[in-house]
Order: sequence, then structure tokens, then C-alpha cells
Amino acid sequence: MFASALGLGEGTFASAAASASHPGKQGIIQAFSIYVDILLICMASGLLIVITGAYNVTDPAGGFVVNNLPGAVAGPNFLQEAIDTGLPGWGSVFVAVAILMFAFTSMVFFYYVASTSVAFLFGEKGNRFVETLLKVGTLAISFFGTVINADTMWAAGDIGYGLIGWLNMGCVLLLTPVVRKVIRDYDQQRRDGLDPVFAPERLGISGASFWVQEKPQARETEPA
Repeated sequence: MFASALGLGEGTFASAAASASHPGKQGIIQAFSIYVDILLICMASGLLIVITGAYNVTDPAGGFVVNNLPGAVAGPNFLQEAIDTGLPGWGSVFVAVAILMFAFTSMVFFYYVASTSVAFLFGEKGNRFVETLLKVGTLAISFFGTVINADTMWAAGDIGYGLIGWLNMGCVLLLTPVVRKVIRDYDQQRRDGLDPVFAPERLGISGASFWVQEKPQARETEPA
């Protein structure tokens, strides 16, 4: 869930920034991205750990069923040891750089999500006080996350993601009738051999002002 944000609504912001003639197109791409995250990245890491035997398995009594890495903490350390099996000395470097890149890009993305939400709530011009508060809050959270215990930060993340998940699932249920109209329209246009173009008014979908093209107004000509 943390890798793909499946069901949390994070992908909505990235999809909304894309240029597409029909939301069905972007929906398919967004669904395919889940396979890239989970099957390509996460499963590749898991298989590498299992194949190299760089893991421990605990039992309910607090002992070990398998203890291939004595003293190692479950998590990135397993992947680090797995890489060192084939490329000695490179495991720590690879994991450190990967975590740095994932963490930095995640921070940039979450700030983009927050600033986009501010623009939606307060208009494109925004609110200077709220924008400043957002910037200060982002820096504060980044600093706070580096000095507290990792378990506490993960617990805060679990609570936050849980709240987002429940809210987003409620929104998804409410949007189900609209999504069904969008999917049927997309499939019908594909069957007709057309490049799907979204026209919300024709489908009886209101509120999709972004997809409604502005009609040019007739200009009054001055008499010669």
C-alpha cells in the first residue's frame, strides 16, 4: 500500500496533471502503474532477498525459525545484504541512494499535492498566509521526522494513511455512478474505432468544467 498508494487517492493529483483527451485513457495508465510499482520494484526486491537467503524469520515465542542474518533488523538491511551477496560492498551504497531518491521525490510530490489542494480551496491566486503556513509546516515536518524515533514516525504515517484511505474510499463509492458512465463511454468509442474524446455534458455529468471547451463568443463588428 505504501509503495503504490492504491486506494488512497494520491494518484489523482498526478493523473490530473496529465494531458489526455479522455479520463479513461489516464485511468488505464494509472491502473497499470500499480503493476510497475508492485510487480517490478517490490517483487524484484522480495525475490532478490529470498533467492539470496538474506532474511530472518521469527516465531511467536520470540525466537527464530530462520536466522540467516544474526542481529539484522528486518527492512532495508535485508536488501542491503542481498545485494552484497552478488556485489560485495555495493549494498549499503545502493540502498542509501535509493532511499534518498525515494524520500526526496516523495517530499516534492506531497508538497505538490498540498499546494494543489490549497489552490483548489482558495483559488488559483491562493492565500498568501496559507501558502506560507504550508511551507513552514513542510519544513517542520521534515525536521521532526529526522529527530524522532522511527517507530513513532511510522505510527504517525499509518494513522495518516488510514484516515486518508477511509475518506478516499467514501469518495470512490460516491463517484461510482460517474465512473461507470466514463468507462462505458470510453469503451463505446473504442469499439467504434474512434480516438476517445470526453464530453461530460453529453453523458449528463455535471461539474466537470475542465473538460468543457469554452465556445468562442461572436464578436460585434463596427460599421465601416
